[in-house]
Amino acid sequence: MADPRESKIAGAPLSDRPLPSTLEAERAVLGCALLDPPNTLDQITGMLKFEECFYSPAHQRIYKALIDLRRDLGPGKIDLVTLSEYLQRKNWLDDIGGSEYLATLIGVVPTTANLDKYLELVLDSHILRRLITSCADITSRCYAADDNVPDLVDRVEQEIMSISQMRISHDVQPIGRILDEAFA
Repeated sequence: MADPRESKIAGAPLSDRPLPSTLEAERAVLGCALLDPPNTLDQITGMLKFEECFYSPAHQRIYKALIDLRRDLGPGKIDLVTLSEYLQRKNWLDDIGGSEYLATLIGVVPTTANLDKYLELVLDSHILRRLITSCADITSRCYAADDNVPDLVDRVEQEIMSISQMRISHDVQPIGRILDEAFA
């Protein structure tokens, strides 16, 4: 994936400022996922649809591994050992900082109680990065526009709408929790 900061608007760099990120919140989300995978992974993957929601390339790989392990093993079988082994098989373990870095992620948060807030921070930063790169791309397309301006406006609207849809909550909760609350 190309670095969006290298994008250009009419020949000028996109920005000399770093793109928005919340690395502490990213670590907290991954820490929650490792602390309690059965009760957090559905919520996390329901809100963060792609690994690109994480700014850090290491966090993107860890998240991709968690998604793959969730699919292959189920959330109840994910722990530091299975995650480390998976990352080692993919030759990603050294890239993310090794098993030691994974172990530090668990220590970032004492509980998963604030997972909602961490997810919101990570998602908001991702949306801001998408808006920045999309606006730069839109500006370039406007300068290079042909005579079909209505089509360009339609494409721009669709792009902005797809970004705004990211903010709509898709809270996924285990059915047992919903039923317990309903019976209570």
